[in-house]
Amino acid sequence: MSDGPVGQAVELYFDAVSEARLLAEWDRIGSDLAQLGARPHLSLAVFRPPTDPTLVIEAIDAWTAHEDPMEVSLESVGMFDAGVVFLAPVVSAELIAAHGRFHAFLGDLERWDLYRPGRWVPHCTMATRLGLGEQARTAARLLDGNGFGPARLERVGLVEYDPVKSLHDAALE
Repeated sequence: MSDGPVGQAVELYFDAVSEARLLAEWDRIGSDLAQLGARPHLSLAVFRPPTDPTLVIEAIDAWTAHEDPMEVSLESVGMFDAGVVFLAPVVSAELIAAHGRFHAFLGDLERWDLYRPGRWVPHCTMATRLGLGEQARTAARLLDGNGFGPARLERVGLVEYDPVKSLHDAALE
């Protein structure tokens, strides 16, 4: 257990029906993400180490006042080398543009480069901390699951992690 949060993330949350579908997939594949306090999401930005949350909350609130909920479609399974398996949405122009607009509201706040415009891989993490063999088995299980399909992004939140703790939650207007 760490002495404080490892980082913070700004997360886009799904509608209730899509979230329930993804939570059922987490349970089916044996993911521990729900037990860690996480919700299914797409991360817009990550701050490691944590930054002043009031500055991020101001950016979230300014951005959400101008953004509508958006439709995405989860259509592929992917893996990152850090033991992560994820479902990825179709990378639409609307999703990329919304991501870019959010980062404009962040201004000069220091954030993890992998989440900046031009580098971002939108993804919904399904499992973490897996060995390579476990990653492959989990990805194969997801291919046979019910996680794919349309979903609606309706809310955005700021969390700190490990463990996950919600710091702010706002609706997309």
